[in-house]
Amino acid sequence: ARLNEDTPEMTEARYSVRTLIDRISLEPRSGKGEMGILVQAQPHALYALAGPVTAAENDWMIKVVAEEGLEPPTRGL
Repeated sequence: ARLNEDTPEMTEARYSVRTLIDRISLEPRSGKGEMGILVQAQPHALYALAGPVTAAENDWMIKVVAEEGLEPPTRGL
């Protein structure tokens, strides 16, 4: 109900919510006339809403490299 208000703050909030959502799906449920709602979004959109991220703040990600033996060797290349 608040998002339907015609104020500059709610206009900005509506835009923010729209940038988060990739897809909305309705799924029938077992009860007669019942529907489930599945909202799909990308996590990076949440980070973008938080504002600019410095290099130090972006350091939470780690790099992982597979070592030899995890995959069968490819012969003949």
